[in-house]
This record gives sequence, C-alpha cells and structure tokens, in this order.
Amino acid sequence: MSAMETKKKFTLDVGWAFVATTIPLIVGFLLRIIFGNYLGASGLGLYSLVLIVYTIATLIGAMGIPAATVKFVAEFKEQRQRLNSFITCSLVNSLIFGLIFMVVFYLLSPYIADFFHNSDLIILIQIISVGIPFFILSNTIIRLFNGLRRMGFFSFGLIFRSCLILVFSLVFIYLNLGITGPILAIVLSEIVTTVAVLILSRNIFSFIFTDYLEETRELIKFGVQLLLNDGTYFLDVNIDTIIVGYFLTSQEVGIYSVAIMFAQLLFIIPGAMAQVTYPALTEFYHKKIDSAMKSTLSKSIKYSFYVTSILGLGLILASSNIISLLLPPVFLQAVIPLSIIIYALMLYAPMTSVGSLWNAVNRPYIVSIFGIIWVTINAVINILLIPIYGIVGAAIATSTTYILRPFPGFYLWKRLLKIEIGQWWYVRSWAMLGVLLIIFFYLESYVNADLLKIIIFLVWMVILTQFLMEKQEKQETWELFRHIIKK
Repeated sequence: MSAMETKKKFTLDVGWAFVATTIPLIVGFLLRIIFGNYLGASGLGLYSLVLIVYTIATLIGAMGIPAATVKFVAEFKEQRQRLNSFITCSLVNSLIFGLIFMVVFYLLSPYIADFFHNSDLIILIQIISVGIPFFILSNTIIRLFNGLRRMGFFSFGLIFRSCLILVFSLVFIYLNLGITGPILAIVLSEIVTTVAVLILSRNIFSFIFTDYLEETRELIKFGVQLLLNDGTYFLDVNIDTIIVGYFLTSQEVGIYSVAIMFAQLLFIIPGAMAQVTYPALTEFYHKKIDSAMKSTLSKSIKYSFYVTSILGLGLILASSNIISLLLPPVFLQAVIPLSIIIYALMLYAPMTSVGSLWNAVNRPYIVSIFGIIWVTINAVINILLIPIYGIVGAAIATSTTYILRPFPGFYLWKRLLKIEIGQWWYVRSWAMLGVLLIIFFYLESYVNADLLKIIIFLVWMVILTQFLMEKQEKQETWELFRHIIKK
C-alpha cells in the first residue's frame, strides 16, 4: 500500500471510528438527560452505580480477551489458519468466562448493595448480571472487526447496541417501569446485539480448534495484562464516582454523573483515533516502521488536542446554559465540578488517542504499573476531599491526577522507544487556555456574560488557527472532518 493510500485508509478508518465513538456517547448523553428528568437525581444516581458495577463485572469477566483479540488478529491476519484458530479460542473463552461471572456477580449483589448503603441495588444488579456473557461475547466479535480494520462492521456493532438501548429504554419508560426499565433495556440490547454481530462475522472466519489449550494460555497471559490495564484505567476514571457513592447520597451521585457525562464528550475524537491507532501502531511496531509510529503519535495527539480544546472550552463557557435547558434546577450544582474536570481533561484526553501504545509494543505492564499508581493517588485524594468538599472535592481530586499523568508518558516514549514528539507546544497551548479561562471568570461579574463567552471562544479560535496549527495540519484536519461528514 502506498503512502497516499495508507494515509487515506487511516483517515477513512478514523471517520468510521469517530461515528462508532460519537453515536454511543450521544445516546448515553441523551439517556442521562431523559433519566435525569424521568427518574430525578436520585434515580440517575442509582442507574450510574449499576452501570459502574456492570462495567466492572464485564471487565473482569472478559479477562482482557476483547482487547487482546485486536492485537493478535492484527498480527495474524495474513496467516489464515492461525487467525481462524485464534478467533475460535477468543470466542469460546469469552462465552465461558462470561457465564461464570454472570453467576458470581448475581450472588455478590447483596454485598455490593451494602457497600453503597442502598438495598435497591440488589435486584438491579441481579437483573443486569444476565447481560454479562452477551456483552463479553459481542464485544470480542466487535473488537475482531477492529483488529481486521473492518471499521464499518466495528461501527455497526457499537452503534446498533447503543440505539437498541435507547429504543428499549424509551419503551420501558412509556410502560412506566421506573428504574428497572433502563436496566432491562441494557440486558435485552446485549442479547440482540450478540445475535447481530454473530451473523455479520459468519463469513469472516471458520471455527477451528487447533492448539486450543496453547492459544488459550497465550490469550489469557496477554489478556490478563490488558485486564490490569483496562481495570486500573476504569477505576481511575470512576473511582471518584464510587467514593461519592460510598460517602454521599444517590442524589449527589446523580448530580456528579451529569458533570462526568459532559466531560466524557472530550473523549470523542481521541476515542475514535484510539480505535485506529492501536492496530496501526501494532502493525508498525511489528514491521519496525519507526517513522510511521512517531508520525502516528504526534498527529493523533495534536489533532485530538485541537478538537478537544474547542469542545472543552465551549462546554465550560456554556455549561450553566445547557444544564438549565436540559435538566431540572438541582443539576446546576454540577457546573463547578464540570468546569474543573473539563479543564484538566483538555490536557489529558488527547493522550488517550494513543493510550494503547504500550500494548502495541508488547509492554502492557507499563500501563499496569502507572495505572495502579494513578488509581492509588486518585483514591487517596478523593477520600480526603469528598467528605469535606463533596462533589467539588471529587472533581479537584480527579483533575489533579489528570494534569500530572501525561508527563511520565512523554518521558518514557523518549527513554524506551526513542520517540520524541515536541510535547511542550501541547503544554503551552493548554496553559494559554487556562489564562483565557482565568480572564473569563475574573471579568464575568463586570461585563455581559454571554458576550464575554463569545469573545473568549473566538479569541481561542484565532489563537488555534493562526498561531498553533500549521498549514498542512489545517488541510489534513479539514480532510478528516470531510470524511467524517460523509460517514
């Protein structure tokens, strides 16, 4: 494949991945808005806690198999026999582990509910545990599409699941099933999605049980390392909500979940790029194409920052207006923690566009080590601040670690991989955003707030397009969005 074709393929894949990442986020956003109005802050808090428990269950139950599937499929896609055998191994083990952990979490439901001091969680966790094996199996197949870079099928799987959850949730809300409705919607969606992606994959591989035990050992050995990575990352992202759920009420969990909901929008572009950079970096490393690896890292982070800075600044400036428009007044308490988290994420989120680099270069233990460190720091600061400052304390604690964590990554890229991307432009750009926000909050009391928001936003757009972006980057960014719009 020529350089031009490779570039076009990458851009096209990012477009598909963008759609696959954006639509589930939008659906999740809509659902939380709907549940916030239908169930109230307390009901939304219960829903958020059940989702956290469900995600933990599927992470542990998957044993890292879906993520490992991406890597091995990308490596073996030219070896048909080995590919079929490995895919068979992945799917069979996904189903086995899924069934085991369905039973485990069903039985653990009373103890989990006791941890959060809320007995209503028992039946909700028991219901959602039924979806565990279906989610793990379907997710493994979806990641198979990802590893083969069949991004159309990959996108379909994620979008189809999200749309089903939305449709079933609306049906159960209409039937007035209360908090049980959204949980049932998730379970039914997982079942239907599993059937759909199995049908899509029927012509992609054949079931072959050659070397099943040996490949299972290889799969689990690497998968467990990825499980540690994914598990620590998940805990790091959600530890604040978990500790809020332990110390505070379900209503405060619901309010804080709104701040998290808006903040997650900053992962749209980085998340889309990560789906493409993982198999791409794996292939480049396997073929020892160092220049392509460096270019992928640099461009992914830069383009992610350009977009997340625009989106993040816009969200901070308009947060009170948006929340007032979409949710009951009680949710305005989310504005301050939302602003704190988003500013920190404008520095950290672009790094997640290449967050799977260490997996791609066969060093997942690095992610595990730093993941444990960040989770520990995050948990300690949250435990110290939440009882004193409530959800604002949770935002401050989590944002502190978001600000710190890019720097070890930059150092290790240079030290271990001999890759340096000129990261200081990135830090300086983020600092400029901070100066603009300080100006905004200082002047907000003296001038018309809406006019000031527009001015601050336009000033950043000028700085970004005229001083930070190079001419070629503007052209490539426009090309990327053109492909996304076509999708």
